[in-house]
Amino acid sequence: IEAMRDGTISPERYPHYLDIVKSETERLRQLIDSLFDQTVEGNVNALNRSVFNINNLIIRVVDSLEPLLMEKNLTLKLQLADGEGTGYNVIADEDAITRVLSNILTNAIRFAPYSGLVLVSSRFENRLVQVSVEDNGEGISDEDIPYIFDRFYKAERSRSTEGSGLGLYIARTLVKRHGQMIRVYHSDLGGAGVLFTLERP
Repeated sequence: IEAMRDGTISPERYPHYLDIVKSETERLRQLIDSLFDQTVEGNVNALNRSVFNINNLIIRVVDSLEPLLMEKNLTLKLQLADGEGTGYNVIADEDAITRVLSNILTNAIRFAPYSGLVLVSSRFENRLVQVSVEDNGEGISDEDIPYIFDRFYKAERSRSTEGSGLGLYIARTLVKRHGQMIRVYHSDLGGAGVLFTLERP
C-alpha cells in the first residue's frame, strides 16, 4: 500500500497488488475466525457484557459484509425497530453478538440466489429484542431443521457450498451462553430465517 502511495508501483500494477492485499486480508480474517472458534469450542464461558445499541451493531455487520453482497448482486433490506427513537439497547457481549450476527448473515448470503434478497429485522416482543435474518433462497427442509445448529452439520442444500458447518453452531453456542433463544424457520420470503433474542438492560 505504501509503495502505491509513494509511486514506487505504477498504476497499471495496482490490480495485481490489490489482489494480493485482498488475499492476505482474507487469510488473516480466517485465522482470526479460527482462533475465535477455538475459544468457543474450548468452552470458555466468560462473557464481557455491556449495554449497546443493537441496531448500530446490525448496521456495522452489514457494512462489513458489503463485498459479499456485491459479489452476488444481492439486495439487503433492513427493518429495524425504532425503539425510543434511537433503536433498542441490549445487554450482552458485543463481540460475541457481532460474531453471531455475522455468522447468520454470511449463511443467508451464501444461500440467497444471485440478485436475491436478504432481510434483517429487529423488534421488541415479550420484553426481549428479537433479531432475525431471512433470505429468499431454496429454504431448508423440515427434516434438516432439528439438526441445523449441530456441530459440522450441513443440510442437503449446502453440500456443494463452501463452509465448515460451524457457523450456525457457533451462533447457537454464543446465544445460549447469554441464556437466550435461537431458532430457524421457514421465511415468508421463500427461504430460511434465523431468529435470536437478546435481553434489554
